[in-house]
Amino acid sequence: MTHSEFDDYQNIILRKVVGMRDTKGKEYANSENRFGNFDRVAAELDLTNIQVAWVYTKKHLDGIASFCRTQRELSEPIEGRIVDAIVYLTLIAGMIEEREAEREKTLKDENVDKHQPFEYDPTKTEEVAFLE
Repeated sequence: MTHSEFDDYQNIILRKVVGMRDTKGKEYANSENRFGNFDRVAAELDLTNIQVAWVYTKKHLDGIASFCRTQRELSEPIEGRIVDAIVYLTLIAGMIEEREAEREKTLKDENVDKHQPFEYDPTKTEEVAFLE
């Protein structure tokens, strides 16, 4: 496969990833929250939504690993598993991004209206005489 042929094929795969996001993603979320399905399952199982998404991802990765070992498709086409794995990995990335944004917001909010320690300024220190 040439570079150009691969680039074309990669674009086809990525279009399928976006298509999956736009169809199944809305169906599974069943709410305005893109991670709604993961959040509900996480609450039921006392896990994080990231952990739930990893379980779903791992199912597809196991199928891909099986294909790599046997070179045979068993229950569904390998390309579908690859597309699904990419979708789940981007969902995990989004969940991490959301968590980090919430963490930053919390850290900023905790410091509002609180006294902030001053920085050390050696020009404003008094000399201390030491006993000899």
